[in-house]
Amino acid sequence: MVEAKFTHCDERRQQKERSQGGTSEQEQGMGSEVSAATSKLESNLANPAFRQRWKELASSVAKFEVQKEQVKNNFAFSFVEGTLVKAVKEGLWVLLDEVNLASDEALQVWN
Repeated sequence: MVEAKFTHCDERRQQKERSQGGTSEQEQGMGSEVSAATSKLESNLANPAFRQRWKELASSVAKFEVQKEQVKNNFAFSFVEGTLVKAVKEGLWVLLDEVNLASDEALQVWN
């Protein structure tokens, strides 16, 4: 996958060169940086510990994708009773300070 990205970058750079009729010094310097990064990546890919870390990352990403799909299809909501609900259930007193300032619609709910 990483190699494909570098190949894609090289292809885009070559297309840009063809459309502009050559490369500037800055672009040539960037090309050498890409080549250096590619060779470093290739040497890292030969390292078994490096490959193992990438496999672990890929496994973690796959697990995350599964979890994301499960959550996406389920509505995660839970009702937690507040002080008012507990007081009403237990028949306790409820003090509504300045309730007269509430709108008529809100007061009608309490009747």
